[in-house]
Amino acid sequence: MYLVHVSLAAPAVPYDPVDPVGIRGAVLRTVSSAAHVTARLDREPPSLVVFLVGTDAGQAEAAAARGCLRLTMPGEVLDGWSILNSEALVVRQYFDRLLD
Repeated sequence: MYLVHVSLAAPAVPYDPVDPVGIRGAVLRTVSSAAHVTARLDREPPSLVVFLVGTDAGQAEAAAARGCLRLTMPGEVLDGWSILNSEALVVRQYFDRLLD
């Protein structure tokens, strides 16, 4: 399992508040390997934390970035937002210990 931290940039123009629960559901629908999502929009920079099931950090990172990028398209939940970066952190060892 991988934790992928996706940093966001809010639109430069005034925007309507974004519902963190709506973002969570949208990411879970868009990223098939996502197991859990937390939206941290009140932090600087705003971010999404996506836990993905997978065997490769690079693939997990790319899947989260692709899925979140889709959500920044017109009409989507993060319309007008930008993805600054996507970084995978390995947490597999922690979860493997829980299964022993």
